[in-house]
Amino acid sequence: MDSSFWINKWQAGEIGFHLPQVHPLLEKYSQQIFGQGQKVFVPLCGKTIDMRYLSDQGHSVLGVELCEIAAQSFFEEQFQQSVEAESISDDFDAYVLHDIKIIVGDFFKLPQPLEGFNVIYDRAALIALPSDIRQRYVENLKQLCPTANMILITLRL
Repeated sequence: MDSSFWINKWQAGEIGFHLPQVHPLLEKYSQQIFGQGQKVFVPLCGKTIDMRYLSDQGHSVLGVELCEIAAQSFFEEQFQQSVEAESISDDFDAYVLHDIKIIVGDFFKLPQPLEGFNVIYDRAALIALPSDIRQRYVENLKQLCPTANMILITLRL
């Protein structure tokens, strides 16, 4: 998959996949799914409002996103403030505010494993990927968060 495809979508504002509200299934089932104070990993997070919702529910959230525009937009829209990126490696920058951290970089290059995550919350990241990359994505999630439960929201076709 060509990373420039996604970056170009964000630059052009072609983000019809972005929901301007919390995903209805997350709101409906979050009390049943999540315990108290979970560490939640959100792969290919974009600027989903779901991260703010999870944080407001008392969870610590780590998102990973390829496009810096999405990370910056998230904090500006959700907290009305700009957040400066800090370099955490040659391949990754991080934006952090409150209990939310968004790492900007290639999901497939994340160092493994990520420690202490209880839940992976995939709000359509899997289906955004080309079908030939999906198995690699799932295997990477297993390596990143080997003991985490996964919540997957997808589409019915």
